[in-house]
Amino acid sequence: MVTATNLIVGARDLTVDSVNIGALVGGVEVLYESEKFLHRVDQHMGVLAIDKIDETVRVRVRMGESTLENLRIAMGQPSWALSQATSLLHIGSETNVPQHALVITGKAPGATDKTRTITIPKAVVEEGGTHSYTKDGRTEYEVTFMCLVNSSLDAGWQIMTIQDSAGKFAFSTS
Repeated sequence: MVTATNLIVGARDLTVDSVNIGALVGGVEVLYESEKFLHRVDQHMGVLAIDKIDETVRVRVRMGESTLENLRIAMGQPSWALSQATSLLHIGSETNVPQHALVITGKAPGATDKTRTITIPKAVVEEGGTHSYTKDGRTEYEVTFMCLVNSSLDAGWQIMTIQDSAGKFAFSTS
């Protein structure tokens, strides 16, 4: 039986380090991968047990606002690389990889007055920054964040949390 209210339709909001990155093209994609070890022995046919040995979470977005701050994030540059006073973004030869906190919000399934919040305390830009300046189209660029394990948190909470809470989703105004 299909429950129509459990279908999630609608745009998402993304904040990076508590700052809303603005318009997204096509929403937010969360990719979860796990690698498993299959236990087999010669004396038995088939798999006797499975252990999860690795997991990776990525968040992919297509940014629609080409602000210098968004380009800084997409190109994996540290915060000091952008001078707000002179509107100048410096790029290159920085060995440190900036870490970000991501929060994705949007409609939750079920009642219309709920919001789903996905919180990722540590992420780095894995791929991003490729963008075009075209005559007839807007500049859009895809950014993939790799979510890191936050070992200061308890097991089961170290990569991300997904929470549905009361209150109708509304786009951030920040």
